Amino acid sequence: MIPEFRRQGLGRLLLADAEAWARQQGCTRLALDVEAENRDAIRLYERFGFVREAHDLKLMGRFQFARYSKPLGGD
Repeated sequence: MIPEFRRQGLGRLLLADAEAWARQQGCTRLALDVEAENRDAIRLYERFGFVREAHDLKLMGRFQFARYSKPLGGD
């Protein structure tokens, strides 16, 4: 992440747009993987209603990712 672009609401805008688009497409759930140590991103996702699943992924023996998902109920 480029520091000068942090905390300007870009993540919130992107998540809101992604959720709106997914709903328009008839999706019932959003899911994402995030580096397990990226606390700022995880806080944002949790504020947006994402919940951590039991699934974890480790890549190349060093990168730990956590899966988060959010159900999209009907409007």
